[in-house]
Amino acid sequence: EKETSMAAPDKIVYWDGRFVPASEAACPVTDRGFAFGDGIFSAISVNNGVVELWSHHFEKFKEDAAYMKLSVPDVDYLDILRIVIVLNNLQKGAWKIIILASGRKPTSGRGPMAFSEPAHLLVAVVSPAVQPKVCDDYPGCRVIVYPEPCMIPFTKHKTQAHLMRHILLQHAIDNEVDDTLVLSETGHILETAFSNIFWVTADTIFYPDPVLPFYHGSGIESLLEIYSDVKDEELTSKRRFKAQKGKYTLDDIPENANVFRISSYVLDPITRIGDKTWSRDLQLEAEFKDFYLGWKLNKGAPLF
Repeated sequence: EKETSMAAPDKIVYWDGRFVPASEAACPVTDRGFAFGDGIFSAISVNNGVVELWSHHFEKFKEDAAYMKLSVPDVDYLDILRIVIVLNNLQKGAWKIIILASGRKPTSGRGPMAFSEPAHLLVAVVSPAVQPKVCDDYPGCRVIVYPEPCMIPFTKHKTQAHLMRHILLQHAIDNEVDDTLVLSETGHILETAFSNIFWVTADTIFYPDPVLPFYHGSGIESLLEIYSDVKDEELTSKRRFKAQKGKYTLDDIPENANVFRISSYVLDPITRIGDKTWSRDLQLEAEFKDFYLGWKLNKGAPLF
């Protein structure tokens, strides 16, 4: 599906306390959100009326707000999401929705980043949300390594590092591959454009240590929770895994590993990074995706 950058003009959105056509939701050119990108956002999936991983996303939304010295608007987000879904007749299927708070209301505080309320709040449907699935004929994700370290002070905050991620994705497209991997100045694996990376050997899931400068997203957090919190009876027919975080380089990924990228939206096998290649394990992919999709719904917030 082709993804638009914002809601289609005929879609109904929530904008500053009202439900209006997207074409009527507008801010003045003097707004700090428009002029400087001053704001926060979260992109979530609503799958057949269930907001996937709602608590994960909302906590990160609040963390970004605190970092940007913005208060979180005191509204019933789940009720707003429910109404937006109903008004757009999207009760069935999976949909990507953005929650965005931008700009700043006047404040008596000092400096351009004095603590304030956001000037605007938007809740809008962006596009269909593609769910992870196992495809025998899928060649796997091909990844290129970015030619230089790509670290910025606020990379751990989703909103503030977002533009950089689009640049990384475009770098992949320009090189006719699927994604771009970022390494630290010391050569340690960080993340891809919009996903985290992990790999599996035998009974262990290896992943970059979150103390490194990258965004440790809801997807990898959820996968680690799945295998640390599930009850024994839920794993009777599954392989058990332990998790091992660390400061890894590409040379630390063995040839017999199964490598993946994961986010709230994707769980894909990686078959090539630069000149290194790995094979696929379709059974393992199916297990991860089946468990992950179920977990996202079980940990979600039903709207109806």
